[in-house]
Amino acid sequence: MEFLDHKEELADLKRVLNPDIPPRFVVVFGRRRLGKSTLIKKVLGKDDIYYMADDFVDTVQRDTCSGTNLPRNSRKDLAVYPTWEDLLKMLNKFSTSQFTL
Repeated sequence: MEFLDHKEELADLKRVLNPDIPPRFVVVFGRRRLGKSTLIKKVLGKDDIYYMADDFVDTVQRDTCSGTNLPRNSRKDLAVYPTWEDLLKMLNKFSTSQFTL
């Protein structure tokens, strides 16, 4: 499927993810099969992390996110994160550069 007519959305996403402005929380939502994941992947850089949440319980999602998607320099395979806040704090602590999750 071709990725069409998302120039405005791409520009908006690039603008809000600009590393020169303060960090922010961004939600991309819409009906299924409209290109949300593709849109996000087109904006992310090589050091950014793409993680798509699913219907699994939050403990499984945190384990999956922490075990497979973290930058090489901050990966802590044996760690258990009781909350998303704990996982995000660990990411912040061990990150050596700015990235998008």
